[in-house]
Amino acid sequence: MLTVKTEVKASSIPNAGLGLFAAEFIPMGSRICTFVEGFDRAYTEGEIVNLPKEAQLYLYSYLWVSSLTGLYCVSMDDARYINHANRANSGFQELDSLSARIEQDNFTLRNIQIGEEITANYLEFYQD
Repeated sequence: MLTVKTEVKASSIPNAGLGLFAAEFIPMGSRICTFVEGFDRAYTEGEIVNLPKEAQLYLYSYLWVSSLTGLYCVSMDDARYINHANRANSGFQELDSLSARIEQDNFTLRNIQIGEEITANYLEFYQD
């Protein structure tokens, strides 16, 4: 779940489609999003393969695999529009919190200006 004000619009990253942009100044070290049980979703592989094909395709477009649990996670708000960048402006940290049992929380690695696209390096947390 996002913890900062954002907006979705066309990404500045080639071929990325939509992206998530800061609607407020976000200082370095700020939490951008956190996994909230009961709002965000975590699936087992078996749960996903038993869904209709259309639902599977949707989830595979937005999910990530938790490096902590191996569960397939999806944000239920616009956090799913955070695109990949090798030099990302946000990153993940493990915390001693409820959300850390599913996935690390996402924090800014530097100040993010209003109107700047929020990015993450998917290689930090995506298992393949």
